[in-house]
Amino acid sequence: MRILFSLLLALAAAPMPAVLPLPSATIGSADSRDMVAYEIDAEHSFVTFKVDRFTMVSVVGSFEKVEGIIEVDAESGEPVTAVVSIPTNSVYLGQSKGRFEAVTSAVFLNVQQHPTITFETRSIEGGVAQGELTINGVTQTVEFPFEFKRPFVDPTGLTTIGIHGELTIDRQDYGIMFSRKLSNGGDFVGNNVEIEINVLAIMID
Repeated sequence: MRILFSLLLALAAAPMPAVLPLPSATIGSADSRDMVAYEIDAEHSFVTFKVDRFTMVSVVGSFEKVEGIIEVDAESGEPVTAVVSIPTNSVYLGQSKGRFEAVTSAVFLNVQQHPTITFETRSIEGGVAQGELTINGVTQTVEFPFEFKRPFVDPTGLTTIGIHGELTIDRQDYGIMFSRKLSNGGDFVGNNVEIEINVLAIMID
């Protein structure tokens, strides 16, 4: 019995893997806090982005799939870690087939070589998540401000959390270097990409 108890304690103290399969609902943390794991609900989560086209209008796109785990301090109810993955071939750009082919090509997202966009936190403090964002195989450290809605038992009986955040990145920082110019000197495609997330996550039983 002592051996089994020691083994369970060792497992509880082990760090959470950053890949699926998903962890149990309550896990041990390196700083001895009890954590509750929440899985992102793709059906009720939205990741959208906006970028200038021909300096005249913004193209708005989204990703139809997003998955990941958010750990919340069991005592305080505050987020502690997050690991998020987005399949790049789930990008949606309206009814334009040509636009989809361009964005998923090697010139932009290069979905054949880089099938996922990932974000993994290194710290969360004061409503800002600092972590590593990887796009097009290039990883940059970013600070992502967000609003957090604390654990709540919704009308369906599920315990959920909500996160909303906005971030602007320069696509060239991620090796997406397309730089064709218009006759007036403007960019065909803007460098700045505005990203917005609205995420619902459900506590793992």
